[in-house]
Amino acid sequence: MESKTKHHLIITNTTLLCQGHALHNSLVNIYVDAEGVIYNIVPAQSDVIEHSDPEIWSYLDSYVSLGFVDAYVNIGEPGNEENETAFSLSQAALAGGVTHIGVSADNDPITSTSADVKYIQQLFAQTGVSPHVWASISRTKGSDALSDILELSQAGAVGFHTGNTPMCDHSFALKAIEYVNQVYKPLAILARNKQLAGKNLIREGSTSLNLGMRGSPEEAEIIEVNSLCQLAKMLNMPIHFTKVSCAESLDIISKYIKLGCSITADVSIHHLCYTDEYIQDYDTNYKVIPPLGSDNDREELRKALLKYNWLRVISDHKPLGFDDKILEYEYAKHGAIGVQTLFNQLLSIYGVKHLPEIIELLTVRNAKALRIPNRNIEVGANADLVWFNTNENYAFDANRNRSKSRNTPIFGHSFTGRVLGTISRGIVASQNLIQSYK
Repeated sequence: MESKTKHHLIITNTTLLCQGHALHNSLVNIYVDAEGVIYNIVPAQSDVIEHSDPEIWSYLDSYVSLGFVDAYVNIGEPGNEENETAFSLSQAALAGGVTHIGVSADNDPITSTSADVKYIQQLFAQTGVSPHVWASISRTKGSDALSDILELSQAGAVGFHTGNTPMCDHSFALKAIEYVNQVYKPLAILARNKQLAGKNLIREGSTSLNLGMRGSPEEAEIIEVNSLCQLAKMLNMPIHFTKVSCAESLDIISKYIKLGCSITADVSIHHLCYTDEYIQDYDTNYKVIPPLGSDNDREELRKALLKYNWLRVISDHKPLGFDDKILEYEYAKHGAIGVQTLFNQLLSIYGVKHLPEIIELLTVRNAKALRIPNRNIEVGANADLVWFNTNENYAFDANRNRSKSRNTPIFGHSFTGRVLGTISRGIVASQNLIQSYK
């Protein structure tokens, strides 16, 4: 639902979570004008400034922070608009408090030209979400021909990405690292040895044996991570690993960072929540890339996310159609949606005692992955805010889902805590209501 009615918005008696702010961790009132600009922030005990017909947001034991950042999401446009559009993706993101997204290059066609980058940027022009567009490192999916790095950089690509297709060989990887470094952009690499990984159906182990499926050994990732770390050390250039899924990969990356290498990584929310044992019933909603790991992998990934400031988290939101997932497990496509529930799932994993770390992760650390300039909650700034609680119980289901796709294993799952409202780019999303200040 959209409205063009202009009005003032007041968020009252809410706890501000913004490290470095004078009122951090204090109860405040935040005033946002009709253009979506913050014009006052005061302690909650101050008198509320009255305006004609203001919208007032008030909820006991609520919090407000900078909008969340999700550095890697997939979109249906162009090519698969029936699964997701920029509008539906924005609706899902805002419902989850996400105001900045890294848009995957894995489209149809892939994002490999300046026109592709500008097209995707334009798709989000009238939404409340800021798109940061990843460009494909290859001209065509999986090829050994580099994209035009300089042209894509000048067009506004946030960086370069392999997507779900591993690099063809280490010679190409070396060339890609060198060229991307010249334009000072990040290069995100999915570390998978194609020969060892096979079809990426399931992680090799007891579950794959019980189900009679050929598994992908963890070495498919570990060997590739080690080799690419050696390349980064040799070149003395930065790289980023996306969707790390093995505990040993974390140890390797940590070792090379201690040697002085500039390496960062991210882990998907799917690998923080689930393990290969969830696939016992052949539920294709658990089929993702890389395949889900062991209990030990999941536990070590969870610990590492709180421990290492070089590690980020992504939703790896991948909208797919009903026909893509209703197939037998072997033939179903990889991927699950997740942008709307990223915050809720992190809160379920770590609990409210780690809320400060969760907010730092989603607002600061993830922002660094997309090179987003420092954001502040201050008078005169455009409101880029998420308002949420940590004590309300609710079930995520098809009716609450804002994505056009339904490929998720968590319909019916109960969460504690929810996003109450989001303000970004002049758009106000308050639970089921979307209003535009523009």
